[in-house]
Amino acid sequence: DAQTSLAETATAGSDKDTAQKDEDLKKQEAALLQQQEQVCQQEKNLQRQQQEFAAETERWQQQVAAEKEQLGAEKREWEADKAQQQQQWENETQQQVQQWNTEKGQIQQFAEETERRRQQLDTEKEELETIKMQLKQQELALLEHEARLVKKEQALVEEWAILGRQQEDTQALEK
Repeated sequence: DAQTSLAETATAGSDKDTAQKDEDLKKQEAALLQQQEQVCQQEKNLQRQQQEFAAETERWQQQVAAEKEQLGAEKREWEADKAQQQQQWENETQQQVQQWNTEKGQIQQFAEETERRRQQLDTEKEELETIKMQLKQQELALLEHEARLVKKEQALVEEWAILGRQQEDTQALEK
């Protein structure tokens, strides 16, 4: 009996220890489950944050790509404008040079024409001077000829006068 009682006490103590151990195990299991749930929640949060970060990175990359494309388009437009302005400037410059060359040619042609006209006028002036000199020489020759004619006329008048006197003398003698 005493042994039975002792065995029951030992069994009861053992059952109590076992119950305590079961309760401790249950508490540890519950704590472990709670930790696993926290880890699981943290993993979910981390996954969500990673997804948000990936989405934000994707948005940022798309924005950067869009801005890069816009900058590229603006650069191409600027380069096209620059090329067009360069071409326009070159065309205007070429037209201006052609106009200057045309005007220069016209001025050169006018200068050459003016020089030819000056030379022609100089030649005509020289010809007029020659003609004037010839006319003066002819005038002088005419004056000399006229002077000779006047002398001849005077000589004739004197001869006539002499002849007239001789005739009078002859007529007076005949009478």
